[in-house]
Amino acid sequence: MKKNWKVILGFILGVVVVTFATVNRQNTTVHFVFTTVTQPLFVVILCSAILGALIMMLFMSASLFSKKKEIHRLNKEIQHINEKHQAQYDAHVEPMTTNYENVIKEKDRQIKALSDVIEKLKKENLLKVINTPLDVDLEIAHLAYLEAKKSDSKVLLFTNPKKGNITYDMPIIMNVFANKKALNLVLGKNPDEIALE
Repeated sequence: MKKNWKVILGFILGVVVVTFATVNRQNTTVHFVFTTVTQPLFVVILCSAILGALIMMLFMSASLFSKKKEIHRLNKEIQHINEKHQAQYDAHVEPMTTNYENVIKEKDRQIKALSDVIEKLKKENLLKVINTPLDVDLEIAHLAYLEAKKSDSKVLLFTNPKKGNITYDMPIIMNVFANKKALNLVLGKNPDEIALE
């Protein structure tokens, strides 16, 4: 459909040009700076129109080139600003990321060390695991107090501590200092040796 419209428009323009040329056949004289030319009127008008269109295209091209140059300059400026912001972001975030990773590594090391100690206590039968949900304020402290009073007291591991209706995922280990053998395992040496150091 679009091609048909182009053909029709071209035909109409052709008819207009032919009609214009037929009507304006008389000769006219055009005076230039150094010479004089005699041509049919329609040729003079057609050449003037073409020359005007070329001049307009030249000015438009110059304006377009200027705008493209300005766009290129602005794009480079935007790129420079983005690179600067990225560098500032990296300089600010990288130390934080490194610090965060170091903290996580240290926490992982501590958790592994505690897991190793718990395994050692289990092997030596020095650990009592309590899976019953118990309150951190009174129940856990009271059971640890009662265990500490025993001559063969053990380390207590509470796997489901709670406070009111809230249950915590983090287990609680208590009564480590109530048993000398358990304390030796936890510290890796006799407490008396540590005191002498």
